Amino acid sequence: MSQKEAPRYSVNDWFTRSYTNWTNSERTRLTGRDVLESSIYLRNETNNRTKWDQTDSNSRLVDRVERLRTVKDVIQQKTEMINGEIDQLNESKELTERMQAWFYQVLQINLDNLVWREGRREIDLVVDEVEDELHKERMILDSIKTILQNKISELFEQLGIMKETRHKLSGYLQRKNLTLDIDINQYNLTETSPDISLKPDPTRVAENTWNIQQWEEVFCMLRELATATVHQSANMRNTVHNVRHAAANDVYSQNLLVLFALRKRIHDLNLAIKESQFQKKTLEEELANLEAETRCLDVTIARSVQSLKLAHTRLENRLYRTEEDLCRDDVQYGLDDEVNQLETTLASLKDKKCQAQQAMDSIERQMFRLKEDLDRKMLALRVDQQCMDSRKKLDKACHVEKSMADMEIYKCKLENDV
Repeated sequence: MSQKEAPRYSVNDWFTRSYTNWTNSERTRLTGRDVLESSIYLRNETNNRTKWDQTDSNSRLVDRVERLRTVKDVIQQKTEMINGEIDQLNESKELTERMQAWFYQVLQINLDNLVWREGRREIDLVVDEVEDELHKERMILDSIKTILQNKISELFEQLGIMKETRHKLSGYLQRKNLTLDIDINQYNLTETSPDISLKPDPTRVAENTWNIQQWEEVFCMLRELATATVHQSANMRNTVHNVRHAAANDVYSQNLLVLFALRKRIHDLNLAIKESQFQKKTLEEELANLEAETRCLDVTIARSVQSLKLAHTRLENRLYRTEEDLCRDDVQYGLDDEVNQLETTLASLKDKKCQAQQAMDSIERQMFRLKEDLDRKMLALRVDQQCMDSRKKLDKACHVEKSMADMEIYKCKLENDV
């Protein structure tokens, strides 16, 4: 079987082919070296850039976490201030409600005093200074009751505002805690963390994304809202404290005026009762004297009647004389004078007895009027004394409320100084 003869080349072709291979090898080596060097450069640049970017991201995460913590601390401080202010508002509201309840007791005492004093009778049912002061007290209490009710309503509304602000701050803090957890977890992630993976579109911008300026504006708005709310609440507390203090002072002062008027009225009643008792005693003594004198008059009249009987009998018997012996002699004239004198005396005695009886009747009527007047005055005295006793309890309560109000004012001044 014949074989095809292999091609033959010249020496030049051989050198040319060898040179070409050597040239291609060097070019290929240089190309590989360029690729190697550029790969090493790219790898180093990538490592450096990645490390720098990660360091920058970590630094930004640290700054962001610090900013979040600062914001959280500020809002937390504001929340604590609001919580403290809510507690103080609740305390102020409870104190105001307690004072309002106490004023209802004072109002009841005032009404009782007015009703009791309506039980006085006739001339003792006078419109005196006590009644004027009681009506003034009633007007003051009605005014204070309305003011306190308005302040309680304002405190209730302010409490609602404070709780709403606290709710906003609480939601803000929850969001900041969540954000802090997320950013801290991102800071703690590394290339060796098991939870990392490639995501479809991690650079997308989520809907409703806010910019950093808006974020800062929300923080500033909440901070200023909390500050303004606390300031408004503190001013309201101070106002309510001043109202309670003024109310306690007004009630205390008016109670002193009522007590003074009651003491003055009781003093006048005691003087009037003593004078009436003295007049009654004097009338009783005079009545006893008149009764004794009437008895003496009766005895004198009886004796005069007997004397008149004697004179009449003598005159009558002397009429039995006869003839010339039946004459008007000295005896006759004397007996006539005696009869006339006795009849005149008897008429005077009977008239005097009638006058004495009329005087005794007048004294008895006056004593009856004095007794009724004394009964009325004793009733008025008991009523005013009852009012005074009720006022003594109120006076102690006024001292307590006034002292508490003064203490609250002192505490408010200390808070303002702080």
